[in-house]
Amino acid sequence: MQYPNLFKSLSLIILILSCQSAEFNVSSSQPIEIALLELNDLKAAGKKIGQTPMRIKYDDYIGKAVRFKSNGYESQLWVIIPEGGNEIKADIKLNPTGIASIATPAGETPDEAGLLKDRILRSQKINQQMRLVLASYQAITLGKTELAKNLAKQARTIDPEIAAPLIIEAMAFLKEGTNDKAKVLLEQAKILDAGDSNITRLLEAIP
Repeated sequence: MQYPNLFKSLSLIILILSCQSAEFNVSSSQPIEIALLELNDLKAAGKKIGQTPMRIKYDDYIGKAVRFKSNGYESQLWVIIPEGGNEIKADIKLNPTGIASIATPAGETPDEAGLLKDRILRSQKINQQMRLVLASYQAITLGKTELAKNLAKQARTIDPEIAAPLIIEAMAFLKEGTNDKAKVLLEQAKILDAGDSNITRLLEAIP
């Protein structure tokens, strides 16, 4: 079973829905180093487990972040949220490092220092939001749904245009059996990310 990305931003974090007890089958067009990291320490070196292509066992990736890294490319962090099924496949594509080029009128020079500053500030904002999203997910896995909802709400205040915190909060409500509130949140997430078939699938699964 293969699902599209649930959340991706500047190649820093990707949240996807996966399958309960499923192996994570990853491939790529080039060798990419794979490491496992604790959710509360994403800056650590992590535990290197090999390189693509590789099949990662459920017990190895669950509750952890999976980092994909290659020299000259931006790293990606994936968090797998269990649901139901047998297997998930992913073809990993890393973006080259460096500031993205921006077209400017003839005779004008882009303010590279300003672009770099904006990118750093945006990265800090995204990292802050993703730390909260990951902490919220970790709280769900520990059965602390009230904490998970509070963390997800904090993440939403940083950037209300991102669907991931809404989906995580909805999952906490689903775990509690409060389907009506989960449905409202998922419908809000659907508005923000209409192309995500996972949100539609979760909505259809609610009785």
